[in-house]
Amino acid sequence: MSTKDELIKLFKSNFDSNGNWEEKHTCPKFNCPNSHDCYITENEPKYTPYFGEENTPVMCIGEAPSITGGKGPWIGGNFSTLPKENNSPIHLVKEFCKENYNTTPYFTDLSKCGLEKQEKKSRLKQRFTNCAKMFLKEEIKLVKPQVILCFGTTTFDFVVDHKTELEIPKETYIYYLLHYTKQAMLTLSKAEKKDIIWKIQSGLDPEKKLLSNLSKFLENRNRNI
Repeated sequence: MSTKDELIKLFKSNFDSNGNWEEKHTCPKFNCPNSHDCYITENEPKYTPYFGEENTPVMCIGEAPSITGGKGPWIGGNFSTLPKENNSPIHLVKEFCKENYNTTPYFTDLSKCGLEKQEKKSRLKQRFTNCAKMFLKEEIKLVKPQVILCFGTTTFDFVVDHKTELEIPKETYIYYLLHYTKQAMLTLSKAEKKDIIWKIQSGLDPEKKLLSNLSKFLENRNRNI
């Protein structure tokens, strides 16, 4: 059984599509046993991850699904065939990994359910814990990433703080990257974020001396575990 088949098996009992997992589409039921404990509402978005290349060495982790995609539940689908026309910031992630690691990554979130209202963000903490036990630990075991790219401070801190519980191997590199959403771009263009900031944060940019002050700040957020 392929890694992708194993991952589908992991999610299928909770996100049952009865259809093609290659493309993002609505699945008929959401059956997570933690829905009550996590205070999941009907209108909150629910996603499974985006599948990358088989045996990809890179895993990307975000915080939670966005409401902009609708309430779902959805099958995340095949990351490599994500439609370009939807102009999703997640395309930056795909392009960055393809250009620098020569792979289409496996992409997932700490919480598989997003928030209908951002002011209730405190609810995500319990979801992170529950999803780590149910999904993320198993995802890491199946994907066996050599590099884990964490988008956003919350994601990075959770992964590092729970490295033992998640059974992340010591040889796996864990990096903090500025979040891929437009809100996290500040005054940066997409190209500046992808080609400069992310390369510095993940230790890929050989010209760090040209941005010494920014480099020092960003390196303080990184931990090579």
